[in-house]
Amino acid sequence: MRRAALAPWVAVILLLTPTAAGATGITCPTPRGDQEWNKSEGRRYFSLGNTMFKAKRYEDAVAAFECVLRLVPYSMNTRHRLAESYEMAGDLVTAREQYELALADDSPETEALRPGMKAKVAELERRIARGESRPLGFGSGDEVGDGPRTPPVAGPGPRRPLPPEPIRPGFHEDFPEVRHRLDLNLGLGASSSAAPSYSLGYFFRQSPRMALGVDVGGLGFNLSSPGGATLPGKGYFVLPGVEFMYLQFAGLIHVSVGGGLGYVFAQIENAEKVKSDAHSGLGSFYLAMDYRFSANFSLRFALRYRFFLGMTGPDDETVDSSTTGSYELGVTYRF
Repeated sequence: MRRAALAPWVAVILLLTPTAAGATGITCPTPRGDQEWNKSEGRRYFSLGNTMFKAKRYEDAVAAFECVLRLVPYSMNTRHRLAESYEMAGDLVTAREQYELALADDSPETEALRPGMKAKVAELERRIARGESRPLGFGSGDEVGDGPRTPPVAGPGPRRPLPPEPIRPGFHEDFPEVRHRLDLNLGLGASSSAAPSYSLGYFFRQSPRMALGVDVGGLGFNLSSPGGATLPGKGYFVLPGVEFMYLQFAGLIHVSVGGGLGYVFAQIENAEKVKSDAHSGLGSFYLAMDYRFSANFSLRFALRYRFFLGMTGPDDETVDSSTTGSYELGVTYRF
C-alpha cells in the first residue's frame, strides 16, 4: 500500500482514537483545507513535542505529537516519536499499536526505521506480557487493547501534576533546536535626520525568552553645537545588547523589548562643510513586533531609540548628547 492510499485510513483511525491533548492543556488547532498551513502548524507542534520529550514530560509529548498527526496524518516520523513517547510514559500497549501503524506504511521515511521498530514491537510484547504497561488515562482507563488491566509490576511511577500554565506553542519558542537568529533592519524615518539607518544583527537564544547578541550598521543624525548650530553626521556602530520576549499571540506574533550599549564611529560636518571624525558611546532601546510567516522567517516592525553619549565636533567642541528615534522594518531568520 502506498503512503497516499494509507493516509485517509490513518486519518480515520486518528479521529476515532482518544487524544491526549485535552488532558494536558495543549489545544490542537483544527486542520484546514490549506495543506501548507497544516504542515506549518504541524512543525510547531512537532518541535513542542520534542521539547517535552527532552524534558521527560512524556504525557505532554504524547499530546503534542497527537496534534501533529491530526494536522499531518501521513507523517510516519511523527508516529514513531509518538510511539516512543507512549512507551516512555508507560503505556506500552498504545506504544505497540503506534509502532504497528507505522510499520504498515511502505514509504522511504518508514524503511529507515523499520528494523528498529520491529525489534521494539517484540520487546514491548514481552513487557506487556509481564504486566508492565499502564494506560495514561486519556480514554476510559478500564481496558486497553488486550483485555482487562492487571496491576503493573514495573514501569514509571505515578503521574506528575500538570503545570499551572498550559503549554502553548510559541510561548516557549516553537523550535527548541533553533537557537540562532539573524536580523536585517532598515530605518523608515528618523526624528533627527533624513539619512536612513540600517543594521544587521546576530542573536543567540539563552532561554525561552531571552537572547544575547550584537547589531552592526550605519545611521544618520543631527547634533547641536554649543552655539546652537546644527551639525549633521553619519556613522557606523557596533552595539551589543539583550532582547527579552515580552508576550506572544497564537505563537505567530511575538512582542519583544531590547536594548544595549555600544560605540559609534562617525563624521560630523559644520556649517562651512568642514568634516571631522568623531566617536561616542551609544545606547539603544527598542520595542519590536515579529510576525512569523514560516518556520524560520519573520517580518519585524520596530520602534527604536538611540542615545549618543557625547561627541567632539569639527572645532574640538563638545556637542550635546542627542536622541535619534526611527521606525524600522526588518526580516528575521532563525536557524
